[in-house]
Amino acid sequence: MSSVEEDVDWKAFSQKKLTEDIIRNLQHKLDWAILSRYQTLSEEFIGEFRDKVDWDEICRYQKLSENFIRQGFQGLFRLNTTLISQHQHLSQSFMLEFKYQLDWKKISQYQTLDKAFIINNTSFGYETSIKISKSERKYNGYLGK
Repeated sequence: MSSVEEDVDWKAFSQKKLTEDIIRNLQHKLDWAILSRYQTLSEEFIGEFRDKVDWDEICRYQKLSENFIRQGFQGLFRLNTTLISQHQHLSQSFMLEFKYQLDWKKISQYQTLDKAFIINNTSFGYETSIKISKSERKYNGYLGK
């Protein structure tokens, strides 16, 4: 390693705006938790470096498509379902498709749900999650409370 490389604060450098090519070239020096949080990473890049990225940071801070999340739920990636439920924008059809994997307490707190969705989907314990939610007052009118 050159003396210039030894003088670099790689954690601080990892927070700078970097291209995926730069990250790829410096992958052994950079801090992957910081990269996962502060860089805008493509899903293709995340998949390529699935063993290096910090998955909790990815689930919190990267914008993930439902297709990518679906691949994670099918075992391709190590997704944190609680963080996905809280930090990713999910369609109601996606929520129903993966209703047993998602964290319904977080869904009821952080996702936008319409009245019909709430009324039609209390059979799997969702109503209990809504009662626990910080936004309880918002949903009580839907549930006749």
